[in-house]
Amino acid sequence: VEAQQRALLAAFPGFIASFSSDHRFTDANARLAALLGTTPQALVGEPASLLVPADNPQQLAHPPPVLVPVDGRPSES
Repeated sequence: VEAQQRALLAAFPGFIASFSSDHRFTDANARLAALLGTTPQALVGEPASLLVPADNPQQLAHPPPVLVPVDGRPSES
């Protein structure tokens, strides 16, 4: 399963990351890391606030949920 998740991260055409319950990166794809000027490995453990403008930290209080099914197919809303 972990290999499948890594393959999905690598193949995803946009920016994608996962976070812990305390809002720290647990994983990110290379595209997002490059946008932030770093590597996916270096993002692990960093705060999600790296993605939030400094003038609006309230955005982290209620981040929108992002669901990625295990089978990789988008779910119907």
